[in-house]
Amino acid sequence: MDGSVIEGQTGYGGLFRDSSGRWLNGFFGSLRHVDIVKAELFAMLQGLSIAWMRGYRSILCYSDS
Repeated sequence: MDGSVIEGQTGYGGLFRDSSGRWLNGFFGSLRHVDIVKAELFAMLQGLSIAWMRGYRSILCYSDS
């Protein structure tokens, strides 16, 4: 999961892989007027919410912040 702020515009996204590293799902979005820490945390929150809705229960989260 990751967040990014460039020239006042904020985006976030992430992906889900299975235990073999195969892609399962991805997500992305944009936010208004937040700092990078909030963008990273929002990406984590969104990712965990989507994981729960999809029935993923054994999760490892990675972020660069």
